[in-house]
Amino acid sequence: MPRFAGERVLFLARADVWHTYAVAALEAWGLSVQACHDPAQIDQAMLEEAQTLIICGEHDTWHTDDERRLAEEAAWIIDCGVDGPACPVAAGGQVKVSCYGLKGLAAALRYTLEGEPLAAGEDVQRVFSRRLKVLVAEDNAVNRRLFEEQFSLLGCETHLAEDGQGALECLQRERFDVLVTDLALPVLDGYALASEASLRWPEMPVVAATANATPEERARCEAAGVARVVIKPLQLADLAATLSAVTGVPGVVAGAGASGVARAGMLGGRPLPAQMLKALLASRETSRMEIEAAYDAGDAAAVLAQLHSMRGALSVLGYGELAARHAELDARIRRDGLGAVGKSEFDAMGRGVEEVET
Repeated sequence: MPRFAGERVLFLARADVWHTYAVAALEAWGLSVQACHDPAQIDQAMLEEAQTLIICGEHDTWHTDDERRLAEEAAWIIDCGVDGPACPVAAGGQVKVSCYGLKGLAAALRYTLEGEPLAAGEDVQRVFSRRLKVLVAEDNAVNRRLFEEQFSLLGCETHLAEDGQGALECLQRERFDVLVTDLALPVLDGYALASEASLRWPEMPVVAATANATPEERARCEAAGVARVVIKPLQLADLAATLSAVTGVPGVVAGAGASGVARAGMLGGRPLPAQMLKALLASRETSRMEIEAAYDAGDAAAVLAQLHSMRGALSVLGYGELAARHAELDARIRRDGLGAVGKSEFDAMGRGVEEVET
């Protein structure tokens, strides 16, 4: 029986039978459960407190706007449907699973609440001829979340590291088919990580994912043993093609998985999860404070690192104009020095991010 630590979840089902079936089990697993029969009963405060919303059974009689609000604002949604897969499958900010059987629901909750990877079952669409094990080194929370969603859709087993040193420690513990790394990582940057990985695990290809790549940066990547440099954010089909090219693992030619990947977009035609915007808004104050402190200390490198991180996140979420403003500040600092930029210009960047929330 799964054991949780009092995490708050919302349970939503129209029919009483689903409440009788599932709520007692959820509470026995150690969860704090608030149960409702209609989306209109769920207010903003309830959504903010709950770490996961579970929707069980049919919901075709609910008002469309009420259900859309839940999809946009819930941290995670587990959709337990009558035609859901036995093994939970993540797509965007939702996890789909069958409502017939608690084992799948438990696995979905371990994924949304504890970050435990989902097992690849027969319901997972195959994109490659075998499941690839991928390590992602990325310091920006929005970019990490995007990679996690993308690799999940590609049927990969994904592990995440927030800096180069953490990624190196992962590589020392276990083997991976491919390493995907940002270049401007804290602690140990992407160039040093790629160089060390190429030296110690030469059979594992390294892909450098960066917001932009100058000829000089590409030359540094080549010298560090990087197999391919890609510009993020990547379209899902481009990411699939890159993985196949560097690993030599062929893609599946036919089938629902392949056709889904072929659709345009970063998530193969699926919408970006609302959690990505939440992650951006949650990190904005930290970035502003770190930029202010670094500016006062004359630490141009730290300011550039924060601008790089925010620019990448804004690009992922489609805020190209704001991302371009960050890139312009970055270029001016690199060209003319930190003193050429006034602190008020960073405040303007912060206000720009605040506008995204509204």
